[in-house]
Amino acid sequence: SEGKSHRVINLSTNLLTFQHQHTSSNETNRLLIATGLAHAIDQDEQAEFLYDPTSQRWRMTPCCTTTAAY
Repeated sequence: SEGKSHRVINLSTNLLTFQHQHTSSNETNRLLIATGLAHAIDQDEQAEFLYDPTSQRWRMTPCCTTTAAY
């Protein structure tokens, strides 16, 4: 729904990669990443997503890590 957000924190030691507009995801669950490329976060890093009802996608928003590049 509009304005809903999710923050993902990578608690594992593995790199966690988010795919831009990945076609195996349901259309309304796809991610929009500003660069148009996949974005990875390392252990203890975070990513935040805000649902945009106009595009019916989750938009990656600037978050709280110093290493994030959007």
